[in-house]
Amino acid sequence: MFSVKSLLLLCLPLAQAAAPKSDLCHYIGSALQITPNCVDPDYNIPIIDNEGILVTPEPHYRVQGHFDNTTIKFNYHFPLKDTTSGNIWEGRFYQWVYPTQEDTADDATIGIGLSSGAYMIQTTGTLGYRAEAASAKFSRIVAAQYYDLNPSTRIYGYIYGASGGSLQVIGALENTQGIWDGGVPIVQAIPASVSISQSVRAMAGLVLQNRSQDLEAALKPGGSGDPYAEMNQGQRDVLREVVQVGLPIATLEDFLYTVNRTALAQLRSSFVGVDPTYVNDFWTKEGYLGSEESPLGELFRSAVVEINATVLDVERDSQGIPIQVRLSPVPKSAAFDLDWDGKGYLFSIFAANGTRLGDLAGRFNHTTSTATFGVPENATNNALLYAHIESNATIHISNKQIIALSAFHRYQVPRPLEDRGYIGYNVLRNVDGIPLYPQRNLNAPKVLAQGASGGANHSGLIYGKAIVVQNLLDHDAFPWWADWYSQQVRKSLGHQYDESFRLWYNSHMTHEYGQPANAGLYVDYAGVYERALRSLSAWVEHGVAPPRTSNYTLTADNDIALPEVASQRGGVQPTVKVSLQLNDTLQAYTGETLSFTVSAEAPTDTGKIVALECDFLGNEEFSSLDLSEPVTAIIAQANFVYTRPGDYIVVVRVTSQRKEDFGTPFARVMNLGRLSLHVL
Repeated sequence: MFSVKSLLLLCLPLAQAAAPKSDLCHYIGSALQITPNCVDPDYNIPIIDNEGILVTPEPHYRVQGHFDNTTIKFNYHFPLKDTTSGNIWEGRFYQWVYPTQEDTADDATIGIGLSSGAYMIQTTGTLGYRAEAASAKFSRIVAAQYYDLNPSTRIYGYIYGASGGSLQVIGALENTQGIWDGGVPIVQAIPASVSISQSVRAMAGLVLQNRSQDLEAALKPGGSGDPYAEMNQGQRDVLREVVQVGLPIATLEDFLYTVNRTALAQLRSSFVGVDPTYVNDFWTKEGYLGSEESPLGELFRSAVVEINATVLDVERDSQGIPIQVRLSPVPKSAAFDLDWDGKGYLFSIFAANGTRLGDLAGRFNHTTSTATFGVPENATNNALLYAHIESNATIHISNKQIIALSAFHRYQVPRPLEDRGYIGYNVLRNVDGIPLYPQRNLNAPKVLAQGASGGANHSGLIYGKAIVVQNLLDHDAFPWWADWYSQQVRKSLGHQYDESFRLWYNSHMTHEYGQPANAGLYVDYAGVYERALRSLSAWVEHGVAPPRTSNYTLTADNDIALPEVASQRGGVQPTVKVSLQLNDTLQAYTGETLSFTVSAEAPTDTGKIVALECDFLGNEEFSSLDLSEPVTAIIAQANFVYTRPGDYIVVVRVTSQRKEDFGTPFARVMNLGRLSLHVL
């Protein structure tokens, strides 16, 4: 072990030494170019604050520190030098990134590193990749000291991140050399994406909410497959618009989850901050939907809430945040009938003399006439205003901003010189390629993406190798975005594309990782990016090529389709199918033993089937089928007796793993098979 004092003496003089101007990292455009030998002008004095052994999730050595004169902290989690701990360091690190994360990694993040022979880095989230690069550079000094390494020993590094973190990963891979050897962008965003998915989902929720049951019925197994059938022309036009922009139509089977406005409410201030006149222009200027004389324009205007209410009483949490504010009853309004989730409200707060003090973001339940501010979208609130929410105070309640943002995408069509093949915007142009609606002077998605990525332009010229993980039921990172970036890489790398890049698409996976809320439709995708990290390491360090890019097709709806047969599919996800051979009457009855056939297969050279589970009632309770040993493919029988008549969706879940991962919770790749069944 080493002491904090000794490490400070070793490292700080190096960081604090005045660097000649030529040694400072330089910019190309707005992106800082970082190498091991240049000095970042801001992140150049790392200070270690603490060190010691932790026992969870497994014994390891943690080093905590920060960069002087910044708010950036870092944590390094090293496998112990004592190899009896079970985890042996193999000369690499993994680094998870996200713009708003804390410096403290969760157990799963630490665990995948330790079990993969890697030390883990996590740094305070910020825009771009500079703080992450500085943390990575300093980690090599710390690791060399901790493991008593020869100065010439190479330490491999891999960066990975999801959604906004994917922008940072691309920024890092395109603008640094010698810091990371590769990266895993997960649920990838691109320069034309930020704000767009949140906008189209909100528009779909507002316009199609009274058709949600029809949509879900059409898209479920056994449904008609025609989600447009029960709609009027205006609804069809909007559905076509949001689908063409990129929303996978299959996501609308879970309608309320897909159209929830939490992300839009959280990011609202960023969107308006980039374009502060947008909301007023939307409601007042010709050509915008807010003033358009059309059924859709009228619908948007009728969804607006602008009311005053009096505070009756307030319940606060331990931090003083009002978690329940009971207000005077509000009058009935057609607008409340169009509010499906109570999100996106702004509450104007006033002083006793009537002076407007500012706005707070929160949620409003019109049925109970209560407001709450203990919600994720309160991060940008001025906490000092909470004290003014007290009995008898008047509050102004408005959702005008979020309604305007529900059409934000219409006014963000890239200009001809900036359009790099962003196919999702074609639906917003006429046959001559001219935008159908007035366009903003500043393209918000481009500005926001450049900020998050540290100025990257997504050229596709990556230094290192990359495996992109993209999901087909993702309502926030549209599937075609990853295809677009893959094309940029191909243009930039040419014949080196296959030696440096992979794109893995996955079915039944959405935007959020972790245990899904609807296990009958989604599976967790953490196992896919864990597999990608391990495959990336083997590719870089040992030349072991990872499973090939998914064999996908871009559809006329700008969606992605995959083959049903595992051997044709590519990527790493197994396939699974459930079928039922009924009797001559082609009916299923209560009390009858039904024999289901479950067939599953792992793509070539991706591992074996290690688990097969069934949920016959569609209640998200799975029972395991017996597997005598892991297999590449299997056809199994499963019997079940229904005791109640009704309509059921039978769900089977398959899990595959590589041999070296058997018996561990990591790199488990899942998929679902589903079947509709009517029981008499």
